Order: sequence, then structure tokens, then C-alpha cells
Amino acid sequence: MFSKFSNVRLFKPRKKHAVRSSFYMVATNVRPRSKDAQSAVLEWRTQWESATFGFDSAFLSCPCASGDHVSSLLAGFGPQLIDLATPVWKIQANGLRSAPFLKNC
Repeated sequence: MFSKFSNVRLFKPRKKHAVRSSFYMVATNVRPRSKDAQSAVLEWRTQWESATFGFDSAFLSCPCASGDHVSSLLAGFGPQLIDLATPVWKIQANGLRSAPFLKNC
């Protein structure tokens, strides 16, 4: 979604986060006035309001929770996701190879 209105890259610190599943998404050249950005903010606001003030049924009906939504996202963004995430996965794989808590496994 962010890639529709900004340039996106992923960042994972090698020392402290190598064995953690965390990483950072960095968006640059953000175009906040674009239709895609405004649509995303409206969608996020609606989801936040539903999760914060709504009933469980309202939040559970969120389209982002459906298998169809995930399939659609992967169909459109999957190749870019792999390109973005491969360096992050390599850092984590290398970190886990040398993790002291996995030495006896």
C-alpha cells in the first residue's frame, strides 16, 4: 500500500535485531496529497475507529483479515515483497545460524 504513494525500503539492524523478527519499513518521497495516500489514511482511520470503538464483529469484518485480501495483496505486491524482504531474511538467517540459544538444537 505504501509503495503506491512513496518509495519503500526495509531496514534491519544487523547487531541488535539479527535474531529478532523485527525490521523497519522506511518510506521516502511520500506523496501525501495523492489519491492513494488519502485513501490509505481514510482506510486506516476507519480500521482504527472500528478496532477502538466498534464491536468485535465490525473489526472481524475488516477486509484485511480475509484470505482473499491476502491473496490479492500477494498477487499484486508479492514479487516486490520478496525483493524488499530478501536482505532482511538473510540478516536474520545469518543471525540465527550463530545464535547462542540455538547451539544445542
